Amino acid sequence: MCLRWPEPDTVAVRTQAINAALPFLNPWVWWTEQPLSEARVLERTLDARKEFEQGHFQIWHLWSLETGAFLGGIDLHSWDLDVPRCQLGYWALPDSAGQGLLTEACRWAVDWAFAQGVARVEAFCDSRNHASHRMAQRLGMQREGILHAYTRDMHDELEDEVVFAITRAGQRTSAG
Repeated sequence: MCLRWPEPDTVAVRTQAINAALPFLNPWVWWTEQPLSEARVLERTLDARKEFEQGHFQIWHLWSLETGAFLGGIDLHSWDLDVPRCQLGYWALPDSAGQGLLTEACRWAVDWAFAQGVARVEAFCDSRNHASHRMAQRLGMQREGILHAYTRDMHDELEDEVVFAITRAGQRTSAG
């Protein structure tokens, strides 16, 4: 697996792969509510670059070293440098699910965040997304609680979010 910044030259491949996986992604990934156009994916790519330059957002895409296929993405967002802390986001396409690649990438991102000086990395997961809960737990994150009626889902229904977090003191290494 290779982690790369989202680049404009991969927009067509990413758009096709994401649109093919909409039924798999749609219940959990807010920006997959409707099929994506290449123009929209390019816009999101350029916006992510601006957010990175401002220090607000880090994003990496997962690519297969063997096949060159696009596999998914991870990001660190909602930075609060006063604490300091950030949130981890992650998603994978169905063909890469269950191979441990997303777990490996997320472990790397958590380690990277700690190397940047954060004291805490959080993951906010839809209470119904048990696969996401298991991912957070594989990363060594502890379940801290439930935020009831915290946000709205794809169908504009209130949903509960489960909060997971790991602190620098509880950090696992990438090898761990």
